[in-house]
Amino acid sequence: MRLVYVHGFNSSPASYKAQALASYLACHAPKLDYQVPQLSHWPQTACQTLVDTCCASAGPVLLVGSSLGGFYSHWLLAKGYAHKAVLINPAVWPTRLLPAYLGPQQNLYTQETYQLTQAHLEQIADLELPTCSPKIRAQLRVFLQTGDEVLDYRQALDYFSPAACHLIQGGDHGFQDFDAYIPSLLAFLIPEYFTKTCHPH
Repeated sequence: MRLVYVHGFNSSPASYKAQALASYLACHAPKLDYQVPQLSHWPQTACQTLVDTCCASAGPVLLVGSSLGGFYSHWLLAKGYAHKAVLINPAVWPTRLLPAYLGPQQNLYTQETYQLTQAHLEQIADLELPTCSPKIRAQLRVFLQTGDEVLDYRQALDYFSPAACHLIQGGDHGFQDFDAYIPSLLAFLIPEYFTKTCHPH
């Protein structure tokens, strides 16, 4: 079994949520195979990295994706590369958001600089899925904070359906108090393993 954290736009494995999840797993589930690949700013390359990471696992693949990483995680799940996913403040329609960011960019963690171009948008447009099927909805949970200042949480609420969403009032795009929700997201992803590992009684 492999758990993959999928980071967001201009982020990296050093991001707060990736590291918080790593710390929790090191304490409560040290034998779980946890991977956080560094993703290219090119969507096609990022997706190939994620596909390779998923396919390299001999067992089930579980995903936790944040923001643009949530978008990629839904795509991976819909294409059959993963078994379950938790999406944190996910982007639903990146091609509607990213045009505002065209031009010079710098990764917040790696300090890599690049130009976000129309070619990036064309690549990500190829990944957008018009709907989320009922089958896929049953395989994911979406954690949303209404105070997200980057993405309109209502888009994800409508797209994934309220039944699949855990709506939290307030917060922000970075998802405040993420640590407190780690047990909940793991209980959905791996209830049998999580219960056995963390609650043996």
